[in-house]
Amino acid sequence: HRGVFVGQERIESVDIKVAEIEGGSQITLTGEGLGVVIGHRGETLDALQYLVSLAANAGVSGYYRVVLNTGDFRQKREQTLIALAKRMSEQAIRSGKCRTLEPMNPYERRIIHTTVQSIDGVISTSFGEGSGRRVVIAPEGKEPRPRNDYRKGGSGRGRNDRRSGRKEAYKPEINPDRTPVKDA
Repeated sequence: HRGVFVGQERIESVDIKVAEIEGGSQITLTGEGLGVVIGHRGETLDALQYLVSLAANAGVSGYYRVVLNTGDFRQKREQTLIALAKRMSEQAIRSGKCRTLEPMNPYERRIIHTTVQSIDGVISTSFGEGSGRRVVIAPEGKEPRPRNDYRKGGSGRGRNDRRSGRKEAYKPEINPDRTPVKDA
């Protein structure tokens, strides 16, 4: 195949192979410089897969599954997520505290949940909505809850910003015009 444009970058010598899988097709891209197709944590690859899936399912009854892969990214990402689930499960067991993971797409969350199910002493659940949905791993017997700052959508840093090294002093709100509230 000739060059392919991804954004404003042209990728030369891309080989596209299509293989039948259960319920659909797997499209594998091979060539040099395909890192731009993967993007950060596979976000670009997921977006392209979604667009290809929309095109493949336009005007079709039922669902035709499309998997887009390059450089065995999907398999490598799965192994990374399995290792993450095991590590966070061990931390939850040792500390007795819940572990909240970064937001993930449904496919990645499913890998985490499946891995956690095979580990004794921990459970997992998902919280949040849309692209902010994340997995929480908790010790068995403890209610799996995300950290408070994640529920509010905060950065998780609180008053002490570790990145800049600054510590903000606590300043209570003072309003001299405030009048006491009278009970009825």
